[in-house]
Amino acid sequence: DVRLSVDEARELTRALPERLRRDPLSYGVLVQSAGEGRVVLNDGLPGHGMLYARFLDADRRLGGDAVARLAERLTDRYGWDGSRVVEDLGLHRLNVNAHPRILPHGLRPDDWFSLRLAHDTETDQLRVEDADGTPLRVLPLGTGHPGLFPPPLSLASCLATGGRLNNDLLDGWHRALPWDGRTTRTAPRITVGDVVLARRRWYGGAELASALEPAAEHERLTALTEWRGRHGVPEEVVVKTAFEQVSPRTLDPADMLPRRRQFKPQYVDLASALGTRVLPRMLDRRATDERAVNYLEEALPAVVDGTHAYEWVVEIGRRPGGLFHYEGDFGS
Repeated sequence: DVRLSVDEARELTRALPERLRRDPLSYGVLVQSAGEGRVVLNDGLPGHGMLYARFLDADRRLGGDAVARLAERLTDRYGWDGSRVVEDLGLHRLNVNAHPRILPHGLRPDDWFSLRLAHDTETDQLRVEDADGTPLRVLPLGTGHPGLFPPPLSLASCLATGGRLNNDLLDGWHRALPWDGRTTRTAPRITVGDVVLARRRWYGGAELASALEPAAEHERLTALTEWRGRHGVPEEVVVKTAFEQVSPRTLDPADMLPRRRQFKPQYVDLASALGTRVLPRMLDRRATDERAVNYLEEALPAVVDGTHAYEWVVEIGRRPGGLFHYEGDFGS
């Protein structure tokens, strides 16, 4: 395993240019408990409330004040330099974008015709301005996929937010190192402080394919168990696929749906006859592109008794030039 302390990780980012630290930045990080006081990172998206905006109406009906608190935080965070913070009010063909109105200023479809993209020559940065030349920061507060917004909103939101928090440490590691595709490659678990950034994974290669060849289920289970023993693979894993091109290129269902099916992780119990029966079919269906690669990842957290799984959204952010920190209220 690769373990870094918080201070060691901070030191690795110290040399980032000032230009990359200039603007405020926020992420909504999806985590689960990994046991022993740790959490494991699942994903991260722009952190201005978009991951929980669709639940704000329920909070309001229960007498909560989350809408007002979020509006205050967004105005303070993104309007720090005098820019007007506005909310895009479109649904964009996705019902998960429906949410209560949060900010006092909002953009409807016709309002976009009066906006323009301007180049601030003093800071050498692009920004969105209204008809009067007032700089705007446009925030989409629905939960839809930011990469599939209409082009004007996609561009405006990219100028104001950080986009997706891509966690491709092990993908880059695997691509950078030569691999013959025959023997199984093991990738380490990466932990910073109490946060698991990357789970252990195994690129099976021809060695795994050979273990899955026996037609008789008991022979296949035996061969797979021997393969697991050689490489320290646990019983519970998740089948995943890494693609060279991460996002779909269009909103066309013909482009989106096959990729979503291939991207969807699939849980497998490698100690069960059923798991070993379906695993070859799972692998065949996924990496259909020659530049894609399948791998097995440790199931962390593992399956437990019960009817619910839990995942938290933790918002982290930084002020201009600052460091990331938890943006919630520990006392509430």
